[in-house]
Amino acid sequence: MKMYPLITTVQIKSLLYIEFITEHNLYNEGSVEIIVPPLLKLPAVDSKIDVTPLEGSTRAKEAFIKDEFTVRIENFVQVEVNEAPFTYKFGLSGIENQISAKDAGAFTITTYYRNSDGIDYVVDTSK
Repeated sequence: MKMYPLITTVQIKSLLYIEFITEHNLYNEGSVEIIVPPLLKLPAVDSKIDVTPLEGSTRAKEAFIKDEFTVRIENFVQVEVNEAPFTYKFGLSGIENQISAKDAGAFTITTYYRNSDGIDYVVDTSK
């Protein structure tokens, strides 16, 4: 797993690059949540931000801010299935870098599958 800003200057908004590899298949209607370190500043809760897909790994174009530290991307997998191990690479816009040059800290990525009952079930969680 990797997460790093395009521009490393402190306290500015930058495209945040994220890369991770799944351990299990991720199916259509899959979604992902990224919990960022508390030193990074997300936009306001319920606001939307742009997703920049990289290397064809996802076609998602938009994410929303679920809470103070969580970004959620719905319909992350827009094909029938991405078979594991599958590498996802994308950028998130509008996230403000930390206030110092030190590492921002750990982050968590959780992938979900939405079953026909409309409930999201956890597929993988990485730390």
